Amino acid sequence: MSGRARTALPLNALLAAAAALGALAPAPAARAQDAAQAPAAQPAEARKVDEYGPLRHCDVTARLDNFAVELQNFPGTKALLVGYDPKGKGQGRAGWYLKVGRYYLINSRGIEPSRVAVVNRVVVLEGKRWPWGAGRLNAWLVPEGARRPDPQAPDEDEPEDEGQP
Repeated sequence: MSGRARTALPLNALLAAAAALGALAPAPAARAQDAAQAPAAQPAEARKVDEYGPLRHCDVTARLDNFAVELQNFPGTKALLVGYDPKGKGQGRAGWYLKVGRYYLINSRGIEPSRVAVVNRVVVLEGKRWPWGAGRLNAWLVPEGARRPDPQAPDEDEPEDEGQP
């Protein structure tokens, strides 16, 4: 007898393992028929991943890290960073968030520059108080073929208290 051990696997275990490895894939004609019967896919939509206002540097980079991971998980998507500033006092903070965000994603996380777009908006709230601090940033994932979100104004709801004084 040779030094090899012999094991006997049941036939159903061998078939299950072969199917899991794709060795028993359906014939191309059957795959084409299944694809023809599949419902038409809905076009992808842009998705807001994050929204933040005044934060400390480490908190901003942690949020951008999470956003970069989302971008790396979906190679066909693009990043859209939208900054909102109040007109007058506090104007310019969102522009700073956009510069930092774009620079960090490209230079620290290796995202291609063509995948990162920024939009800066100045919002005039007539008769309303600006509830978002000195500036606001929304981070969107825009899949290939999806319509970009309309960055005219941030959500009307007041943000949750993020623990900042």
